Amino acid sequence: MSRVRAQSRFYGSASSEESSEEESERSDEEFEESDSDDDSDAGPGDRSRFLVGSDSEEEDEKREIKSGKVKRFEAMVDTSHKLRNHMKINDWISILTDYENLNLQLEKHMKRDIVSRKKPTVPDVFIGSLVIIQDFLTKTKDNKASLKLSKTNTKAFNAVKQRTRKDFKEHEPAMQKFRDEERSLDDDDVIMPLEEADGSRPKGADADDDNDGFEAAEEKAAKTELTLEEMNEDQLNVRLREVLATRGRKGTDKEEHVNHIKELLAGAKSAKQKAEILLAVISAQFDIMAPGTAHMLPSAWRDAVSNMRELLKISRENPTTIEYEEAGEAEVLLMEKAQTLIIGDEDEEEENLIKKTEAKQTADGAENASMKLRGDLATLVEGLDDELFRAWQDTDAYGQAYVELLKDERPLLDLMADAQDFFESMLDDRSRAARIASRRILHIYYKSDELLQQIKELNKASSDEPGLPEKSLQELAVLVYRYGEERAKSQTMLCHIYNHALGNRYYEARDMLLLSHLQESIHMLDISLQVLFNRTMAQIGLCAFRLGMPYECHMALQELCTASYTGSGGGAIRLRELLAQGMIQVRGYDKTAEQERAEKKRQIPYHMHLSLDLIDTAHLVSAMLLELPNIALSRLRGDTGNKRRVISRTFQYYLRTSAKQAFSGPAENTRDHVMSASRCLMSCDWRKAYEIIASIRAWQSLEAGTMQSTLTKVKDLVKVEGMRTFVLTYSSFYNSLSTERLSATFELEPSKVHSVISKMIINEELRASWDQPTASVIIRRTEPTRLQSLGVNVAQKCLSTLEHNEKLIEARSGGLSGRGDERDDGRDWNNRDRNNRGRGGRGRYQGQSGGRYGRDYQRDDRNRDGGRFERNYTLLLNKQA
Repeated sequence: MSRVRAQSRFYGSASSEESSEEESERSDEEFEESDSDDDSDAGPGDRSRFLVGSDSEEEDEKREIKSGKVKRFEAMVDTSHKLRNHMKINDWISILTDYENLNLQLEKHMKRDIVSRKKPTVPDVFIGSLVIIQDFLTKTKDNKASLKLSKTNTKAFNAVKQRTRKDFKEHEPAMQKFRDEERSLDDDDVIMPLEEADGSRPKGADADDDNDGFEAAEEKAAKTELTLEEMNEDQLNVRLREVLATRGRKGTDKEEHVNHIKELLAGAKSAKQKAEILLAVISAQFDIMAPGTAHMLPSAWRDAVSNMRELLKISRENPTTIEYEEAGEAEVLLMEKAQTLIIGDEDEEEENLIKKTEAKQTADGAENASMKLRGDLATLVEGLDDELFRAWQDTDAYGQAYVELLKDERPLLDLMADAQDFFESMLDDRSRAARIASRRILHIYYKSDELLQQIKELNKASSDEPGLPEKSLQELAVLVYRYGEERAKSQTMLCHIYNHALGNRYYEARDMLLLSHLQESIHMLDISLQVLFNRTMAQIGLCAFRLGMPYECHMALQELCTASYTGSGGGAIRLRELLAQGMIQVRGYDKTAEQERAEKKRQIPYHMHLSLDLIDTAHLVSAMLLELPNIALSRLRGDTGNKRRVISRTFQYYLRTSAKQAFSGPAENTRDHVMSASRCLMSCDWRKAYEIIASIRAWQSLEAGTMQSTLTKVKDLVKVEGMRTFVLTYSSFYNSLSTERLSATFELEPSKVHSVISKMIINEELRASWDQPTASVIIRRTEPTRLQSLGVNVAQKCLSTLEHNEKLIEARSGGLSGRGDERDDGRDWNNRDRNNRGRGGRGRYQGQSGGRYGRDYQRDDRNRDGGRFERNYTLLLNKQA
């Protein structure tokens, strides 16, 4: 029997190409005839020539309507016809293209079946094409030597042979059935073409997608295909592998793919098989991304959490039959090599490798009962945690969607607690339990003890099921310290310190930070840990400020709040960058797309933010309380230049800038408030200073009780530092200061006044003594004698003369003296002066103009100045004698 004649029952009487060409020729002829008729008979009252085709004869013709499935089937038939034609001329390149097109068309057909909730059936056209390809491959391989294929043709032939192996094996039963039916047909048997079958339907059949040309094939397939309940465990595994093979292919609907895997759960024959299907479902759900974002769809994430809880429950109930392991490295390499074989003439190595892989799979199937499931539950839990964190980052914090995402944290924490208990109690795997514990710490370290207690009570009231007992951060941290990785230990240590500071346990946080030595090695860790370290230091500073310790607060916040002079902006912008609480744009520096993505990944979600205004307020107020008495002390001692002790350069810069303003307007931001309060405190008006500080809006970010206690401590500190500033500023104008008067002026207890003044005397800030009977402070002022004053003047003039003589030596030696070399790093200062003079600028010494004055004139001026100093010094000595 002829092969072509037997195939006619699958392809119809004519191809779609021939029919489309005939229709196009016929339409062209009709258009020409109608055009000529219109040209000859057209008149002003005649109808337009574009209305040709509305004759009564054409109205009798019915318009042909085809369903989408019929069109796809016709396209597959057309591709199969092309395949047969290309086989006649041994064009293996075109055969390869036709085979790939057939597979793409089959995928569309199978996708249609999945969407319509039908059992997927492979069309007979595809099976028939596989039979033809297989027979033609065998024929070509036998006659390969006589055919003398070209190099490109041989490469295409090997590609077809390699790529069809999987399809031959997968559809082997259908292909054998096709051959048996083909032998039973006579040569005169002709199947009605598809067009006639489609045209013989009753009216309106096209409106129903279930009644098309595939009705007979689907009924036939339904009789032979098993349902999920009828399948055994091995058959269900085969079906699962088929469904998983479509993952990642182009055109695959990810949600439909997940739903199709879920359908297999109903037919699971054992707990182990159900666990394997759940693993596949959870893994596929990670592919369902929210539109325009890089995180999972919230609905898919919640479903994945539920599936994960179910998987842990099944694993806990079947500890002996369900075990997990990660894929071995050698096995992964073997699978990758089998999938990326180089197509060539030598097929022996390929076949041996594939045989080894198939043999291993067969052996694994034989030992299915004792085989471990491939998957890491801890990694899946960490993946769900990462997806929720990314969802927080990508969602608008001021919308309702963000609130809904915050509610998802509780189910995740319950899942983590369940997973940690599973690893500890069932598997005795402390390392994975420590991984989960470190993740749980990241969700609770930034919450206060009161907030955690409220959440716990709320969960008890809203949940009927008794959950696992809540573990404190201390218990979780101990587990990580013992069994965790090095990075997890450092991360947990910083979270632990942060939580101590948040609970106002300053000394515990300080001691833990000093013992960990993280401040010495933090610059060598990754950026995310550096951000966490910055957050920890900021919280330590806020803790010290809440407890009324301005010195400790300033030391913790000084480095964070210092303005940057490298072009990245002021203190607030730099603080936002260090705490990863917002994307910043540096002037004159454009970030690449990769840098922007990396910075976006480091951003902290909004509900974990620290108040930047509160940090700035704590830093500036602490600096004010420390720096104003220090400025008064420096003035009292007469310290100038390098002798002056500086506590906060940032605060002094702000204070000098504020003092230069001719008119000080109302305060607008935190800095303006603090500068206004500083001016009031320097004039000893502590009440006005406190009122200005209390009006800062940053206090509203604190709770009512915390805000009240903090402001009370700030008020006490303002009183004390105001009194110290007053005593140091005006001690040179008083012989004694009454304790009673100081107590009434600054509203302090007499004992507090006595304590503060005594500490100033002990620290040698104030030269005074107590007069106990009168309860007053006696100021001691010792005026220097005339000899002491002259000695001070002589010492100052000697120092000036010495410095001037050194400059003269440098000028004569051309800048080669020892001190000049140290100052100029061996460079000739004359060259710089010459360049400056050429540009009309100043020379090395301030006040000496360049231009027409040469070096000789300048040297003479210096000599005359030096001689004048020497003569004055000689006269002074003679006068003293």
